[in-house]
Amino acid sequence: MLSLSLSLCLLPLLASAHPAVSSSNVTCPPDATSPPPILSWHIHTLFWPDGAKDNDGPHSIQAALEFRDDFIDAFDLREAKECDSLQDNDNKLCVFPPDIDPGFGFAAPFITPSWAVFLPKARFAEVYPWFVQHHEQLDILLHPNTGCAVADHTDYASWLGQEWELKLSF
Repeated sequence: MLSLSLSLCLLPLLASAHPAVSSSNVTCPPDATSPPPILSWHIHTLFWPDGAKDNDGPHSIQAALEFRDDFIDAFDLREAKECDSLQDNDNKLCVFPPDIDPGFGFAAPFITPSWAVFLPKARFAEVYPWFVQHHEQLDILLHPNTGCAVADHTDYASWLGQEWELKLSF
């Protein structure tokens, strides 16, 4: 049990894609007496890589990237710069570059390719319903950014469609 607790405490320091917020005063579960404040959100669309199972179906790269283009057009982000930070992004809605190489860079802790959105709290009520109504058969992970990487991707997360496996240990 001690090793599990230690692993959960160290994970935010080791996860390259979703590091803990730089504030050192965030107390994460299981030690937190109440949930930490939500600073922003990420929305991830997961899909299979080329040559993987179901690649010609609804979880294909083509379907996921077409959905990404639809999102970019729906929110007039065609001329906006892509996200370059996991936490700040000038508090503006932005889209991360697609992560085709799962488990590295912005793609950790995902074991399949994905593309993601940085969602400021102020835009949640506008953006999240769009995903609910347009994701069709693609599977979407919505999670807050609190500085508690494990809890953000598990306890505080919501899925549209099927839940996918995540790599939560290193």
